Amino acid sequence: DPIGLVGRAQCMILRSEDIFPEDGGLEASEAVGDVKGVKDLAVSLEKQEIMIKFDANKTDVGTLQKEIQKLGYPAVVKNQTKQ
Repeated sequence: DPIGLVGRAQCMILRSEDIFPEDGGLEASEAVGDVKGVKDLAVSLEKQEIMIKFDANKTDVGTLQKEIQKLGYPAVVKNQTKQ
């Protein structure tokens, strides 16, 4: 495991049509990227999604959703997996 998170790593995809393609995608990814435990994220303007890899011992899905919702955007979990 390249980031040392075996057994604790999770990946989720948040979908929010209202964020994209405006600068909100960047704003939302910066807000989520600042959350302790977030290890990696990628924004897809085409799919209107943010893929987030995080350490489940340090944060959770609800916290990540709330960070985007604080910016005034809805955030729906499209997919979530343990790695």
